[in-house]
Amino acid sequence: MKRFLTVLVLLFLVFSSVAIAEEETEEVPDTGMVEPLATSTDLCAHEHVHTEYYFDSPVYRPLNAESHTVVGRATILEVCDDCGTVLSSTLSADAEQIYPHVFRQGQCVLCGREGGPNPVSKQEPMEEIRTLMTDEENPTQYFCILTGLDLEEAADTLVLRPEGCEAAIVLQTEPLRQEIDRTGGTITAEIENPNPGDVSAYIRIYSTEGEESFPEINEISLRIYAENPGSTLVVAYTDPEGETSHEEASWVVPKDGKTEPYWSVTWQGDGLYSY
Repeated sequence: MKRFLTVLVLLFLVFSSVAIAEEETEEVPDTGMVEPLATSTDLCAHEHVHTEYYFDSPVYRPLNAESHTVVGRATILEVCDDCGTVLSSTLSADAEQIYPHVFRQGQCVLCGREGGPNPVSKQEPMEEIRTLMTDEENPTQYFCILTGLDLEEAADTLVLRPEGCEAAIVLQTEPLRQEIDRTGGTITAEIENPNPGDVSAYIRIYSTEGEESFPEINEISLRIYAENPGSTLVVAYTDPEGETSHEEASWVVPKDGKTEPYWSVTWQGDGLYSY
């Protein structure tokens, strides 16, 4: 009997110790879920970012010999160069970007600018721009935007003469190029010839920040292609405030035999020139 009781006690102790060991070493049930590993996107610091523009209905406008502007409603994305993550997305109603021309058979298929991949060379500097942008609502008004690259590729004197216009704006390129290089901006020139004997001229320099300034008067002149050689031509200049001054124009006969004769007068500033 004692031996039987001893065996029972021993069995009780063995089963108790096994139960305690199982309690102490009990594991969390395996649910089949795998702990996710860190991805390259999670680890990317997004140090290199670029901007992408997606225009809904873009409008293309010639800018210069190399580029055109694209304007319109667009979605603007900030994208990481390293991992491709889109960091932000905004919608702009009037976005604007500058892109190079896509020339096919001598014409940009997007904006219509005539030329080629390299329409101007250093050996043959650009001397005259006859094709300027025209205001569709006002066919007598012409507009031109010039960058530092345009002025680098131009001759010492650049003539902005629209087709059919009896006047032209003449720029001394070097001082204007230096000013544009300094500010990183552009120069805009606008000329209007509403009727014979009247021409309006407007010129601005814009920095990359959009700051507006005016070029020096001695860097610009106005040419008038009126056929009355030998006579005297007096040009009346009326500024935006309504003040009028008069200047006698000079008759010039170019020696190259290619350029037609013209009257030359100093550009006094924005305003109306009557002759």
